[in-house]
Amino acid sequence: MSAADASPAGQQAPITHPAPQNARSLGTWEAHLSAPLAGRKIISAFEVLAGMTGFVDLFQRWGADRPLFIADGIGAGPLPNPSDVDLVVLEPPAVDSVTDQVRARLNPEGRLTPQVTEAIEHYDPDGTALWWLSPIPSNSRLLGRHVWGGRPPHQIALEDKLIIDDLLADIDAPRAASVNAPATYEDLVAATEQLLTSAGASRAVWAGDSRDGINGGADYVRWIETSAQARAAADFFAEHCDEVRISTFLDGVPCSIHGIVLPDGVVVLRPVELAVLRDASQGRFVYAGMGTSWDPPPQDTLAMRRLARAFGLNLQRRHDYQGG
Repeated sequence: MSAADASPAGQQAPITHPAPQNARSLGTWEAHLSAPLAGRKIISAFEVLAGMTGFVDLFQRWGADRPLFIADGIGAGPLPNPSDVDLVVLEPPAVDSVTDQVRARLNPEGRLTPQVTEAIEHYDPDGTALWWLSPIPSNSRLLGRHVWGGRPPHQIALEDKLIIDDLLADIDAPRAASVNAPATYEDLVAATEQLLTSAGASRAVWAGDSRDGINGGADYVRWIETSAQARAAADFFAEHCDEVRISTFLDGVPCSIHGIVLPDGVVVLRPVELAVLRDASQGRFVYAGMGTSWDPPPQDTLAMRRLARAFGLNLQRRHDYQGG
């Protein structure tokens, strides 16, 4: 799980269940990590049904009981065999962007309709089932049941773009010039002009805070080159944010690098190229996917890996962080 704890921190589910009957066919780590699911009811929820099909074989492999699937619509692709699962299919939430979709997953409580609650209580009357959710939401209990796959609430707060400079400063990491400003046209323009003048730059990027929840997919990012773009962006941010991070525009190949923070260190992975298209007329970035067919130069890769490791260790030390 890329963004989730290996176990629900602070409220770890009991691991006294018997090992799956096929435990000998599992690798050591898979057997260890899947042990809490053995002999247990599983509620897998809030994904499109086609995206949950693969869970059927996994849960059977791990020795779990017949699961309950609560699906947000059908999706496209092979579907689970109805004989293998209990099933509730909901009308998917209306979303217009990646940000809307992520925020819907951050609020699973909002999907606990009377229909869902009734199905869960019928499936699991003794309240011992385990929720299997995406890495995005909190791992706080739902309907009194443990959540597997979420993350502690304090880790969600680290998603706010406006705190990145403080986190980088903790480890003396190099970073582009930036400043935070209130989300009004006058404040944003004044702060941008001052920043560009002091940095000797001509273009700026604005990124909104997480006042209304996590944002991603470049939905809350604007590329500012003209007064018209600044006006349109300021109107957007005034509606959705309290503050905006202003930084100089950095040209190049966008890359991300991932790591997994473990109790005894950080596993750092290879850089990933981000396919980000530019809509110059609108001052927008369009996130189009990622890939590993291109690698940065070796010295850049090494620098990114060192930064990711230092960053992860700092998150662990200062914020009791675990996961990816």
